[in-house]
Amino acid sequence: MQDVGWGSCGISWVFTQKPDFTERMKSDTLKLKIRLTAPTDSISIEINSDKEHATGYIFKPENNLDWQIYNIPLDKFKVSAGKSAPDYTQINEFGIFSVYPNDGLVIYLTDIWIGNPVLEVDSVAPASPQNITIDLVKDKYNYNLIKWVDVPDEENEKYNVYYSKNPITDVEAEGVQVLAEDVAEYKGEVGVNHYFFTPKVETPTTFYYAVTCVDKANNVSAPGLSNISSNPSNGVAVINDGAPVLFMADGDLSEWIASGIKPFIISKSRSVVPEGSFFDNDDDLTVKLYLAVDDYNLYVGVDAIDDKVVFDITGEWNKQDIIYLHLGLYNQVGEKHDGATTTTLRATEPDYVFYLMGDKIMKRALGAWDFRDMFKNGTDNYNVVQLTANSFYSEAMIPLDSIPYEGDARFHPAKGMKIPFEVVIDDRDDNYDPDGALAFSPYYNGWSWSSPYEWAETWISDTTTTDVHTAVPVVREYKLGQNYPNPFNPSTTINYSIEKTGVVKIKVYDLLGKEVTTLVNDIQSAGYHSVNFDITKNSNLTSGFYIYQIQSGSFRDSKKMLLLK
Repeated sequence: MQDVGWGSCGISWVFTQKPDFTERMKSDTLKLKIRLTAPTDSISIEINSDKEHATGYIFKPENNLDWQIYNIPLDKFKVSAGKSAPDYTQINEFGIFSVYPNDGLVIYLTDIWIGNPVLEVDSVAPASPQNITIDLVKDKYNYNLIKWVDVPDEENEKYNVYYSKNPITDVEAEGVQVLAEDVAEYKGEVGVNHYFFTPKVETPTTFYYAVTCVDKANNVSAPGLSNISSNPSNGVAVINDGAPVLFMADGDLSEWIASGIKPFIISKSRSVVPEGSFFDNDDDLTVKLYLAVDDYNLYVGVDAIDDKVVFDITGEWNKQDIIYLHLGLYNQVGEKHDGATTTTLRATEPDYVFYLMGDKIMKRALGAWDFRDMFKNGTDNYNVVQLTANSFYSEAMIPLDSIPYEGDARFHPAKGMKIPFEVVIDDRDDNYDPDGALAFSPYYNGWSWSSPYEWAETWISDTTTTDVHTAVPVVREYKLGQNYPNPFNPSTTINYSIEKTGVVKIKVYDLLGKEVTTLVNDIQSAGYHSVNFDITKNSNLTSGFYIYQIQSGSFRDSKKMLLLK
């Protein structure tokens, strides 16, 4: 179960045939297993005959991230506060809940029973998933579609998907990241989308994928492995390294233009349009968002076209047009934060939402339900200029010292940092009803306010000189690149390009001309490709120079690489 932060939440079961618990409540014991993903407060267990007649038990689980077994005598249950005793002859519902908000916390439950059932033990791992294929899908965002076929003879199994820049032999190895967990079985072909980004321009990016099967007894298969995939990434705008020239937060965007800084563009044609949103075209809503940072301030510029600008601040603050700017103020290395880790890692890796509105800027740290005002419109730090009934500019200068909550790390930006990032725009029209929303991240599912796992990413870089959606250059030549790293141990990557579809062979030789291994022997399409050479598969190789050679049609080329053990 996952706590979404609004209050207590959990899971419950309704009995189709209402059992009699009269004798059980006197002598039986409830048994269950719980695994936390982060320390939590109390958990409540409740049994009721209807919503007004319930008995319950509240306890604080051990703050241990391993599975823990709990045995709770039913005679310890007490009538729930504000309710009457249930009719134990007609039990209707059984539930488990978090007592207090634990923003985004996930709690795992299993093996819940009363009495002394004999549980069947299954310790046989399922077979590895097979027929793992990678398809490039070009849409608003490029993505790799990872597909496989369900493992036969399994019921109610789940699948976990992993990816890495290097060949995968162990899904727990360093550099292997989780793409998707607990993917439900699907009778036939299953698929998971992998969106990936690079700064500024689309770039050929290499990945390897692995899929494991988890059966209903939680036995995990060995990984099924994909071939190498090298497809163009999504080039994204960046956070400029340094303030725009002569910046003032006055609502005049000329300094952004003069500095050559390119914006993130959020519109119907280029962004995610959540279900229930109503936009006819880009004139309904298009926002160009400029970002820059130095060691003192975060700089924001907004150029918005909106068919109806709503900045009426006489009512509730969230009844006007709002830009929700989500930023993780740290260098993202490894796994994204989720609803739990965004709380537990706040001291070193805090995530924030900034609310840019017509009258002010507010902030909130994920993991806290403490909205705080920052700057009002018409000050040195924030200005909104409404140009017409359907357009406005705004600019903000947010001191980095003003962002952290108590205990949060103060951000010190550096060029090259990878920054968790999302923008959601809430568009209000007639009678303050939302026209809908637009979101930058292709992972958007409505929970970005709670979990950075649904965010995209960007980088701190120099001034953007290339548009976000610059196309991948057309390959017009055969070319064999120098391996990297070089020297290497234990693995290195070889990049190459193919002008025409055809058979490609890449082999490795020692200096005496003896063949060491064949890396590629396959028909490949025109484009950019790469292959990994890993000596762990050739453990008898000694330090020294080796030759790698490519052949495709009449094209031949070779280069040296140096192995240092």
